[in-house]
Amino acid sequence: RISYGVYLYHLPVYVYFTESQTGLNGFMLIIVRIALTLFAATLSYWLIERPIRRASWAGRGTALTAMAGTALVAVLAITVPAAAASYWKVDSATQARAAIPTGAPVAPLFAPTTTTVPTTTVQDSTPDTAVIPTVVAAVPELSRPVRILVVGDSTAEATGHGLVEWAAANPTLAQVSLVVSAGCGFVRGGVVPSDGKVPFQKACNALLDEVLPDGLRTMQPDVVVFLVWARDNAPRKWSDAEGELTPHDPRYAERILRDYRLITSTIVSTSSARVVWIRPPKGDSFWLGKDTPFSDESAHAIVEGVIRTVVGENRARTELLDLRAWMERDGIATDEAARPDGLHFTVTAATDVATRWLGPQLILAATRSVPGGPIPD
Repeated sequence: RISYGVYLYHLPVYVYFTESQTGLNGFMLIIVRIALTLFAATLSYWLIERPIRRASWAGRGTALTAMAGTALVAVLAITVPAAAASYWKVDSATQARAAIPTGAPVAPLFAPTTTTVPTTTVQDSTPDTAVIPTVVAAVPELSRPVRILVVGDSTAEATGHGLVEWAAANPTLAQVSLVVSAGCGFVRGGVVPSDGKVPFQKACNALLDEVLPDGLRTMQPDVVVFLVWARDNAPRKWSDAEGELTPHDPRYAERILRDYRLITSTIVSTSSARVVWIRPPKGDSFWLGKDTPFSDESAHAIVEGVIRTVVGENRARTELLDLRAWMERDGIATDEAARPDGLHFTVTAATDVATRWLGPQLILAATRSVPGGPIPD
């Protein structure tokens, strides 16, 4: 009965009732957050949802009460998640300062031929993957800022806003723009039943078919970053005959591979940008109290295997950065203050990640596509 209220209120509770706000941490903070979420959901059910459902519509007073309650629920459904989600966004002025300029000629991204970039690397346990850099020791001197375009879902957006903040603070190093939409992955077609009536796929289609091609043409990025958390392993239905499929079905897995190859080849064939796929951090849906298809590690592994295959097919222009492995070694992966909802970074945390690791890695990625660029160890 209160499941919708739990969904509606959990995010603002977890965002606003932080360790610094409550003076609590660890298990006690989780208990307080769960209690507050259940209280808000229960109160909402008895004062708003239940009266509306039981309204007889017999009198003007009942009708007005029900109409007011309905309006309140609608407003909450729109504004509460939106207000809570704002915690991972930088202000518009900062976005403008960091943004890739459009329309002007782009100078060559010069890197001295003698520059050597020492890095520390780690070999992933999967045999067919490349060595993935995890610590940057030096960034080469370039003639202009590296142009970085981030594409993907709300996880890409939250991570990207950290890159935006970092770029605004380091205008000689990078310029960053985002082409992102909530629930946007790179698998095309079909219907994701868990979307309900939320038009995630429609917005994503517009982003990939219109906004991204226009961005490639007008921004001329040096690096295009692809990041999606769980959209492309969600159960999906392409036809009634097939029914609902998961990535464990070979038909689904083949479509992931097809569409990941397509989005990669689109960038490679229509621009000079280097494609950087990012392995996303593990989502910690602690506020749900249960596993969901989105947190299925075996399904995530299938998508990650596809990424490795796509990167392996075009190492000259693509690479994989293992954000998850870096976060787990660093300790930020389990820091609830860094990801209040268990998934999206705060701006502070995302900026820290961009400053200490992701931003420099993307600069190095850009130079690896430039003749005469730095030589990785």
